[in-house]
Amino acid sequence: MVGGRGPIPVEVGASLGEGRSPAEVAEALGMAAGTARVHLRSVYSKTETTGQRELVARLKAWRLT
Repeated sequence: MVGGRGPIPVEVGASLGEGRSPAEVAEALGMAAGTARVHLRSVYSKTETTGQRELVARLKAWRLT
């Protein structure tokens, strides 16, 4: 766990929901940008979304951000 919210994909999704860019998420979590993108693709798959805007909207609808 990073930041106390849960597994890394959850951290990536939550950080995007806070308005961070994927590059900012990677830096904040101490990972390479490519690694953050891999986790982000996992989040898209699990939330059945296809992009950052759609993901953030879904998270807000679920009140997770």
